Amino acid sequence: ASVASTVAGTTSSAGPWSYQLNTPSAIMMDPYGFIYVLDTGNARVQKWYPGNSYGT
Repeated sequence: ASVASTVAGTTSSAGPWSYQLNTPSAIMMDPYGFIYVLDTGNARVQKWYPGNSYGT
């Protein structure tokens, strides 16, 4: 069995702010632990630093 955890953003809160995503459609992690999220609804790619709860 697996347990899922929110590691980026907040739940039930779509929007344009850096701590919000709107229709995320892809995610990847680079070798340094940075997470990249394709935020389709906001037409952006957000970079999340290791340990942060919001992207830039």
